[in-house]
Amino acid sequence: MLYLDNVSKSFGKKTVLHNINAEFPERACSIIVGVNGSGKTTLLNIIAGLSSSSSGIISLNEYCEGSNEYKKRVFYIPSDFYLPDFMTGREYARFVFSRYPRVDKERFSDIASAFDIDNALDMLISSYSFGMKKKIQIAIASCLDVDVLLIDEGLTGLDFETTLLVQHLFSLLVRRMAIVLVTHDMDTVRCFPDSVFLLRNGRLESFSGHVNEIPKYVSMDGSYEEKIKLLEKCNYSS
Repeated sequence: MLYLDNVSKSFGKKTVLHNINAEFPERACSIIVGVNGSGKTTLLNIIAGLSSSSSGIISLNEYCEGSNEYKKRVFYIPSDFYLPDFMTGREYARFVFSRYPRVDKERFSDIASAFDIDNALDMLISSYSFGMKKKIQIAIASCLDVDVLLIDEGLTGLDFETTLLVQHLFSLLVRRMAIVLVTHDMDTVRCFPDSVFLLRNGRLESFSGHVNEIPKYVSMDGSYEEKIKLLEKCNYSS
């Protein structure tokens, strides 16, 4: 179980995350939704250890964030990842695999084939499209024997078929790991409705209603209402 205990984050005088307490269950895909600028990426960066919290504790079972054991059990796919263009896809996969103690390398070939990137594995990553880069990241992550997979907007830029394949892949991966996924895609939220969190006004709340109600709750954010008023001020008459 991944635990967040009173986690806060401030940038100068601006507090982005306020005393967040949460438990992300094992063998489940937990979804975090919220408007842009609500702190979702900041939160994942802190959980992944790429950024430090201003206060609070993060732990995975008995291991504290920052420890070597914690790092071995968590993998993160950020939304703004930068892959090494000078490597081929296969070389990059081998590099990542070398950093983790337990890897299922045979699974990588199967997933790469399902994602239609098997013929591109020996090409330089510099030649990859945005979607191909996202596919190889997901394929690599799926082969790691970690406890938690963190993904920030993992389905952005994927074609329709691949989106469906990734959703199905996630349903298979949660048989052995926890996934914490930030997404704006309601179809993905509907695939995993049992562990949904709303991040609003710096606070993370477990959502217990029907997933179709989520847009209504997200729209309660003050900045959203202001933007709606700006749109409605315009004259759309012919």
